[in-house]
Amino acid sequence: MQSRKSLPSTIGHSLRSKPLAVIDIGTNTLRLLIGCVKSGRLVRMSSDREVTRLGKNLRKTNVLNRDSIELSIRSIIKFKVKCDEFNVRKIIAIGTSALRDAQDSSSFLQTIKERTGIEVTVISGDKEAELTLKGIQGQKTLFSSPCSIIIDVGGGSTELITSNDQCTKASIPVGGVNLFERFFKCDPPSNSDLNDIKNYLRVEFNPVLSSVQDRYISQSCCLIATGGTPATLASMYLSLTSYDGDKVHGQALSYDAIESMFEKLVALSMQERRCIPGLEYERADIIVSGTMIIMTIMELLHAQELIVSDYGLMEGVLLEAGDFQ
Repeated sequence: MQSRKSLPSTIGHSLRSKPLAVIDIGTNTLRLLIGCVKSGRLVRMSSDREVTRLGKNLRKTNVLNRDSIELSIRSIIKFKVKCDEFNVRKIIAIGTSALRDAQDSSSFLQTIKERTGIEVTVISGDKEAELTLKGIQGQKTLFSSPCSIIIDVGGGSTELITSNDQCTKASIPVGGVNLFERFFKCDPPSNSDLNDIKNYLRVEFNPVLSSVQDRYISQSCCLIATGGTPATLASMYLSLTSYDGDKVHGQALSYDAIESMFEKLVALSMQERRCIPGLEYERADIIVSGTMIIMTIMELLHAQELIVSDYGLMEGVLLEAGDFQ
């Protein structure tokens, strides 16, 4: 008969061999990643995403969008079914900008717990930046230069992180969704709207970027961008008919290429933009504002090129979850 003493070791090995799941509840998008670590390498086994626009009109109302709340919960239930199919040993759910700012976040999180059994942790902007850096550093191929500056462009905030010895972490409460809702009055946007946005972004980003600008230039830093906007720009640049993270990851985009796509975007209506290969139907409204964030950062840093990373926050959460080999 097998001794009781040997059981915990066997059970522990079985648990460690199961994958983990991360659910990221963002301002614009809910995302799922199921993965594990094998031989020290992060393996992404399955992913899914739903655009729910949870932070719609949050700047005006200070509460989460009611229709988006129900859509988000249905999406989480769908994600949980997929997690069960992969027999994950744990679901780690995090909330970012919208859940940091909304007055009714606690009520929303309680509803998620009651209807799905999943507990959500709302992380700070600094923690979001830290985890994003960890996730990108897991893919060492992007770190060929001794210094990297990473930007994570989200729906409600933009995180900036430097990877060298003088580590800088900052979260600026400006993202594609809240920028669109605040400034865009015409479709296509007017020159007046675009100028107002440019001036606003320079005021918001210059204090943070001025502290790393000299370092970026003198140390020949690499600019790495993650998040929905840079991934979409890479997908558009490659004219992908469906999103392919492996093709997007590591794609270099010059400032001139981004500016060329931007000029095309602002000349079209939102409905016309939806016909552009590589641009998601649900992102056609906020792609202009998101692109302007990226262009402003590149201008302030005098950056001629950026590298797109399909790895970021969720991969960082998986890696921080500990030894789950």
